[in-house]
Amino acid sequence: MSSAQNNKQPSKIKKKMKRFIGKIDSLFFSSIGRASSPDVASNRPSTPLHMDDILGNVAANPSLAPQGSTGTDLVTRDPSPMTDSSISMDDGTGTDRRPLLAVNSVTKESLRTAWLGVELLLKKVQGLLDGTPFKAPIAVVNVLIDLGNAVLDNKDALEELVTRTAERLRVVNAALIDEGEEDSRKMLVHFAGRLVEKVLELSKMSERATWKKILENVEDKKKVEGTFKQIDEDTKNFHLKLVLNIDRNTRSVREALARLQLDSWPRSRRAPYNADLEGEATLSRVPCTPGTRTDILKRIYDWALDSSPESPHIFWMTGQAGSGKTTIGYTVAHYFDEGEEVPNVLQASFCCSRQFEDTRRQRLIIPTLVYQLARRSKSFAQALLAADKFDSVDIPSKQLQDLLVGPWEQSSANRPQDLPPYLVVIDALDEIEGRGGSDFLRSLITAVQSGHLQGLKFFVTSRPDPELASLCQSFSSDAICRLYDVAADEVDADIAKYLHAALPALRDEPEITKLVHHAGGLFIYASTAVRYMSPHPDLTKDEQRSLMGKLLGSSSNPKSAEPSKAMILIDTLYRQILSEAFSGLDDELISVRLKILHNLLCTQERVSTSVAAELFSESAGMVNRADSLVRGLHAVLHIENGRVLWYHASFPDFIFTQERFQFAMSGTCLSNRFCSSASHHALLARSCFRIMMSGLRFNICDLPSSYLFDSEVPNLHVEEKIHDALKYSCQYWGQHLVQAALNEQKHLHALVVDFLPSHVLFWIEAMNLLKLSVQCAHILQQVRKCILKHNSDHLILARNITEAGNFATYFVASPAVSSTPHLYISALAMWSQTSAMSEAWKKQFSHIPTLGNVRDNATELTSSVWPFNCLSSAPVKASHTRTDVSQDPETISAPVKACHTRTELSFDPEAIGGLIFSPDGSHIVSGSDDKSVRVWDALTGAELRQLHGHTGFVPSVAFSPDGTHIVSGSWDKSVRILAKII
Repeated sequence: MSSAQNNKQPSKIKKKMKRFIGKIDSLFFSSIGRASSPDVASNRPSTPLHMDDILGNVAANPSLAPQGSTGTDLVTRDPSPMTDSSISMDDGTGTDRRPLLAVNSVTKESLRTAWLGVELLLKKVQGLLDGTPFKAPIAVVNVLIDLGNAVLDNKDALEELVTRTAERLRVVNAALIDEGEEDSRKMLVHFAGRLVEKVLELSKMSERATWKKILENVEDKKKVEGTFKQIDEDTKNFHLKLVLNIDRNTRSVREALARLQLDSWPRSRRAPYNADLEGEATLSRVPCTPGTRTDILKRIYDWALDSSPESPHIFWMTGQAGSGKTTIGYTVAHYFDEGEEVPNVLQASFCCSRQFEDTRRQRLIIPTLVYQLARRSKSFAQALLAADKFDSVDIPSKQLQDLLVGPWEQSSANRPQDLPPYLVVIDALDEIEGRGGSDFLRSLITAVQSGHLQGLKFFVTSRPDPELASLCQSFSSDAICRLYDVAADEVDADIAKYLHAALPALRDEPEITKLVHHAGGLFIYASTAVRYMSPHPDLTKDEQRSLMGKLLGSSSNPKSAEPSKAMILIDTLYRQILSEAFSGLDDELISVRLKILHNLLCTQERVSTSVAAELFSESAGMVNRADSLVRGLHAVLHIENGRVLWYHASFPDFIFTQERFQFAMSGTCLSNRFCSSASHHALLARSCFRIMMSGLRFNICDLPSSYLFDSEVPNLHVEEKIHDALKYSCQYWGQHLVQAALNEQKHLHALVVDFLPSHVLFWIEAMNLLKLSVQCAHILQQVRKCILKHNSDHLILARNITEAGNFATYFVASPAVSSTPHLYISALAMWSQTSAMSEAWKKQFSHIPTLGNVRDNATELTSSVWPFNCLSSAPVKASHTRTDVSQDPETISAPVKACHTRTELSFDPEAIGGLIFSPDGSHIVSGSDDKSVRVWDALTGAELRQLHGHTGFVPSVAFSPDGTHIVSGSWDKSVRILAKII
């Protein structure tokens, strides 16, 4: 196919799709008619029309067109398909009583023509059904024609049902879209297979007697009616799926998607329920065992498909850890994404997890959901592009409104109004770090209650976290499912089905019933027990029975359905697993293995056994001990893609909760070896400093010349020079320090003091080679805040950290960032020459170029990013002169031009009163005519706080000497000490 033809393809597809929708609308609205439009029925031709005839008549006679449209716009307007609400009327008995087809005027000839459409449909798909059980002769349609003739004499509900079904099938056949489209082809094959299956059932019945005789039998008539109801339902769903497929067909808006540049968004690639994690997935993302959780799932399915105004837009499912929330969430997402019997209305999903950094960050939830929505809905993608507020992706407070609410409201006008609502699944919201989960839910509830997200439904799961629970208190009972309120017998029956499926060799053993009893309603207990009893796939039945006996012998606690006591059961199981893993080891070996285990569970991202071992000690053989530990704990830990993951979040909770980690084994009291997560963060911070101080050095990757950009250096293998443990330490030392226990902070601050004089530069160098240098300023900023929070006397240390952060920001924002050697010979050479930190750095590199024309003012060189509406930045002109670091430093004479980046505040002089830097240069405070005092981050330009209290213009602001309080004077004749800012 030529390039010209390729360029025309999207428009051709788009035209076909719109023509198809136009045809469906014209047939349903003009041939069938609406109850509210009596003129349509009266204007309908008395003889059946072919599709082209109908289109022609609609164009000629506007009264045949759908309400609100003209005949000429049928093939170009947006789809507005009919659903069950517009083609049936339930009288309360389950029987449709609406006279849709003006049955009294329907003749046998028109019904025969309708069945002829079915015959043509089957001919279309006959080749597609080759090799399937549904291959059938086209002559079976005669069965339908004979049956149709027979029911016409009954004048009852069956007649209406058969006639309506025939008409629907004719419409689907006539308006069928191009079979060459793969998605449509698959749907067509499935639908045709179902249709043939039901027709063959009727054909078998017709072999016994004439249809008139068959319909005289009450039972046979019920079977016929049931078969036609199924065909009618399948046809309706097929039609609905076709329309959904059209809204999902983003191929016609490829240009818009390309302009959105979605792949560059800061989203989570691990969060979608079916994400391809390339071996990193935990085994907990699996569907429910068939036949389990049926009542719960049916309730959720019914809610999701309910488009009535009274149906809640948010459904919250809660339950204790291990009760199966994630498995139910996966099942719901998969059902509405790939289910063949229902409309595929799933639009987006986000599975929160503490195991990965990108699945525990609140700021990634909205961008990830919006990314999926745009990929699945062309109308939303177009509205998102038109809104043009992509900068909000980096501003969490604006994400919901600018990226979701606004574009969704705009796209609603172009979306088929009669479709069921689209579904968004958010699982394990409590695993978002900090208060991020509750903050997100609060914003979502506000948006939904304001009516801004009509047409979207959100299925949310979490533990009964107090903050989340309080937010959901206002939900109606039909919008909440508490798993711990489900009847114990029902849960036990589901766990038994799961165990029978997972342990087929033991399904008839009486101990299975005991195991169900000991599970106490916790699916995590059952799944962990299965892994415990199946360490190898070739284990014999007797060996599995023996392991089950050990497990049951160690578990004697009665079951409890209360959320606060439920963990007693799983804790008992975890103690049993730890006891076996550490059995026979002396105290020292147990202590070492526990420290490695703490490393595996406490690191900021999942790491390999080698990294966990090196974070503990660089001694030989430590990696083997870590490997042995993971093998012994196979029931709770597993390795995927070289990283160690846990199966369920309840295991690290057990390890780091002192009240739960209380037991002894073989004379050893493990309770004495308890380590809180805060204490272990301190240990990890010390380990990171140890690894960085020994591993970081100048020109760590042995770059040959500053004349080359990093991307041009031949055979540059950064991962060989910066090994995994060093890479981890560079990325996360700051986070471990911030989360460390208070009594450990003093020792850690001393390590920071030793780190700043030279190794901080080596660290920035390594981070730049790892393409992570943009994180440096943020890490240093967090460390500075932590140090001042715990000890406000460390002003000199805080000032030095601020300068290091400013220097990192300046380097990252400069052209020098593309060539790492220029960290020293360009960025450092142009940095302030008067500060203590600058002097300490330059003493380490005395032969870098000396620049006599550089101003002695670090703030002049620092590039801050401020809100667009309050600054204008002077253009930065980059020097193209590069200096070779391999030359003798004494002979370097290449000219280096200083690049001054100047940021100007564009405040209205009459709107802004006072403006002042904090003593350490990290903050700026402004007073303004809106009676507020605002605190800004001098490093990033972010607005941190708005302080209120004055009733007049604020022309004067000042900091206290220690930089922790703000004093403001106002025209309201008051002076206020407003607040601490840190």
